[in-house]
Amino acid sequence: MLERNASRWRGALASFVFVSGRSALAAAVLAAIAVLAALPVLSGAEPRSPPWTRVDEGATGERTGAVLLRVPGSDRLLLVGAAEGAPCVQAFDPESRAWSSVSAAGPAAERFQPYYQAACDPSARTVYCLSGGSVLHAFSLAEGTWSSSPPAAELDGLSWHALACDPRRGKLVAIGADKKAGAIGWTRTVVYDIATGKWSRLEVEQRESDDGGARRPCRELEALGEAAADLAGRIRLAWFRDPEGAGTDEEIRSLAARAESLSRLPPAGGFRAQVESVAELLGKRRLLGALRAARDLSRSIEDAAEAACGVPRSRRNSPLAFDEASGLFVLFGGDH
Repeated sequence: MLERNASRWRGALASFVFVSGRSALAAAVLAAIAVLAALPVLSGAEPRSPPWTRVDEGATGERTGAVLLRVPGSDRLLLVGAAEGAPCVQAFDPESRAWSSVSAAGPAAERFQPYYQAACDPSARTVYCLSGGSVLHAFSLAEGTWSSSPPAAELDGLSWHALACDPRRGKLVAIGADKKAGAIGWTRTVVYDIATGKWSRLEVEQRESDDGGARRPCRELEALGEAAADLAGRIRLAWFRDPEGAGTDEEIRSLAARAESLSRLPPAGGFRAQVESVAELLGKRRLLGALRAARDLSRSIEDAAEAACGVPRSRRNSPLAFDEASGLFVLFGGDH
């Protein structure tokens, strides 16, 4: 069972940085940070004190999609999210390990789940939250009240949002999956100016000309990646349904035909060896091996598409954080 599920988490564990105030994107910053943070554990050194201590259980009420926020300049943490029979906004005092109510009611939203979609602006003493839609909710720490902005067209059609705040420039940055035809990279980046209350879409450099000739490689890589992901999914299904893991004659023929069709797509020549490996394993009815090879192929195509498109691939459950020292928004991990 582990073999069947392990690789679903591999695809999006990459790092990206967005330079606030500029349209530059770069890769592989947080990976080094993550490695450094893990060194004490990896080295086998004994921890000086127990790494985790249970504070309480059930004290904040049953809730889904809540988020815990650090408020710069405050000695408390804020828990924000709808809860049944409990305040929507609660504060946690690490010193006393006690919770207190900040706001009993939440925003006037039918379903309020701000996980990965909440950020605090300490200068305005305001917590901003999205909830999987195009409406921005704001909670004033000074007044203890919620307000909501009109729906923003720049956020329409976006899914799996992530939100972070640059308090120095008074900006919010929201990213999300934009799975529309022709949406290069499938990630949309939108910036909110806190002072004016206006959203603007970040037009990422796509490294392509407008004549269509240089645009095709990126879009063709996206299409090839979709075909590879589809092939891997169908191989997995055939393997899963057969206790012997060999598939039926009809399934093998169908999968082989899809692999052949994939090999004729324009950018497939750059991945010829991997495509041939999938086809060979299908011919031998070694579906588990073919599944591994198809997933490796899909990952290789994703890496190539990311390099060509200059924007992270779409993902979900991926936090976005702002580093005030460097002025970078950092996007890490996720799954897709």
